Amino acid sequence: MSGFLTVKAPNLHLALYMLSIRAPEPPYLAVDTFIFPLSPQRLRKVSVAMSTIYDTAGPPISAGVTRSADSYGMSPFMYEIEGTTGWDRHLTDGFILTGQQAIQRLQQMLFKYAELNQIQRLNNNPNGYILEFGDFFNKEFYQVEPIGPIEINSSDRAPLLQYFRMRLAGIQPIAAPITATALDLLAIALAGTPAAVSRTTLAFTALVLASY
Repeated sequence: MSGFLTVKAPNLHLALYMLSIRAPEPPYLAVDTFIFPLSPQRLRKVSVAMSTIYDTAGPPISAGVTRSADSYGMSPFMYEIEGTTGWDRHLTDGFILTGQQAIQRLQQMLFKYAELNQIQRLNNNPNGYILEFGDFFNKEFYQVEPIGPIEINSSDRAPLLQYFRMRLAGIQPIAAPITATALDLLAIALAGTPAAVSRTTLAFTALVLASY
């Protein structure tokens, strides 16, 4: 007979998820930043083992088959994100946007990212704007690229809520979000913050982000 015990572990992680558009040249300032007002209902990460297996004729000791493998490593993550921005206003943007406005801003940001890079291509500029996804809960930060359908939907079961679903292809990991992110968020929040939200609360949020 065996027994299994657990020890309580306090949750000190910040459940915050963010997209940022960064300028193509140093110091890579934030052109736009979107914090998901609610944590995604589903966040799926898929990494592919880039291996090819070859089976060829072999000796009797290996049942007549010899197996060889060509391995190229592991691919960056493919993110599948879905959830809702809710209906009410949220602290993540200083209670400025409703949930409906937030999902509209998410759409506008993705179109803005595509538009900025198209302008770069038309100007024969090889340096593209950078889209970053920050998963502060798992402390994972990736340069990403939207891929495939970006879906916005609603249903009769929750007519006030709109849901999003998107795929982001990881290009390469980054060690941490650029430090300026916290200051960018604080500046955006303070720009239109109602008096009900204290600057102390927002400053604390910025300090937490900066610590990452």
